[in-house]
Amino acid sequence: MVCGRHYQLFRGSVVYDGTYIACHSPDNIGIPGPRNDWKTNKFTKDNPDADVVAFVKQGRPTTDTDNTIGASMPTMGGNNALTYKGPADVIA
Repeated sequence: MVCGRHYQLFRGSVVYDGTYIACHSPDNIGIPGPRNDWKTNKFTKDNPDADVVAFVKQGRPTTDTDNTIGASMPTMGGNNALTYKGPADVIA
């Protein structure tokens, strides 16, 4: 039986593999090209988890002035079936 924090990490890995892996790669460092590395990204390192989760839920279009890579990040990772708890499990 998996419970508590371990279960959240398990759910996060399932969500990551089903939603974010295409752009951020299996090792979470980003695919070659314009994608940012979640492990070393200044935003993810310098902000509380709640802010990172809010950002992932909102996404970022290419037209956003804070977009430094010229690629869009779709709302909820582009996964319309994702619940609002999914990004929090991934960030955990």
